[in-house]
Amino acid sequence: MQPQAESGLTEDFIIPVPQLTSTTSPGIVYVSFTWDTPEQYAQASFQRILKFVSKELDPSTSEPEEEGYEDEYQLEDTALAAGDYIVPRYVTFASEWDRMRGGVSTTETFSLPVMESLKAACNSVVEIPNMQSLGGSEETSAPTVRTLQLSGLVGGGGGKVLVWWAMLEVGVRAEQLATADLVIAATGG
Repeated sequence: MQPQAESGLTEDFIIPVPQLTSTTSPGIVYVSFTWDTPEQYAQASFQRILKFVSKELDPSTSEPEEEGYEDEYQLEDTALAAGDYIVPRYVTFASEWDRMRGGVSTTETFSLPVMESLKAACNSVVEIPNMQSLGGSEETSAPTVRTLQLSGLVGGGGGKVLVWWAMLEVGVRAEQLATADLVIAATGG
């Protein structure tokens, strides 16, 4: 599993599957990466290639032969995104928003890609950063106006993050600047 160039990640180690047979299938491979810059949340795409040694079975003993041939199979790419760092968290939005007034606060204006409906756009804004929608704000009652209130807890020491999203404007309050930047980037700012 290789991250894209300039991903901000360095591979630590891989724990491969030592042997995979029809009776032990499927198997799990573990890969560990370290952030090159711990104060930033790395986001990357990963190319995944399954590399293996294929061996014939001895028909008389059903044991694999000593010799085999190396082969590989391209798997679907995977990604590490903002939502992988955020755990949805319920809070009382108005009181938390006021309490975090003195913390990191940022506002951005951006445009959404074309969506089939306002409901689809709201779902996208909630799902991409993996945050908790609060107070029923994800329900679309008005056909053209929508305000979302979102909350989450960011791993890696990122702390709480709140998002106020009104169509083309997003406001973020967070305990750390890197957390606010992560959410702004995820929501399209």
